[in-house]
Amino acid sequence: MNFDAPQLSYPLAASSGRADPRLAQSGLSAGSGRIRLFGAGLVALAGPILGVGLWLNPNAAGLGTHTQLGLGPCPFYLRYGIPCPTCGYTTAVSHVAHGQWISAILTQPAGAVVGFVLVGALLLGLAAMVTGRWYGPGLVWLGWRLERLIILATVLFLGSWLYKVLATSAWKPHHW
Repeated sequence: MNFDAPQLSYPLAASSGRADPRLAQSGLSAGSGRIRLFGAGLVALAGPILGVGLWLNPNAAGLGTHTQLGLGPCPFYLRYGIPCPTCGYTTAVSHVAHGQWISAILTQPAGAVVGFVLVGALLLGLAAMVTGRWYGPGLVWLGWRLERLIILATVLFLGSWLYKVLATSAWKPHHW
């Protein structure tokens, strides 16, 4: 006769400190609750932004979509006659939410990147919520590449602004 106590399935076995193999096979880990919570946070941040972008109708002019939210026109554009550095971001994110990725890139490249990052965050968040695992980059990876990411973001931001100014024909030299 076997009088051993029944085996309970806990994230960590109390005596050995090792993960329960049955739990590990299910794809969960001891930190999966935190990972699921983090995933829910990503969904809670990215989801509404993309939802608003889907609700909006992207302006064919490539800027001014934000006025559908009751906001006024861009004061920088009104004062100087050229788009501000963030002109077109709302339109680009709206294009991404509508699945019009080429239009998003042509409208405002940096704004399109913001939209793509939001879609990625939403998908990674949903995956983390469902599986309890993190499939995105880790903090160590981001830390090692932080300087390069900042330089890349700055170049993308300024280059996209220049592109937007030239694309709106507001600041082209007379010989063009």
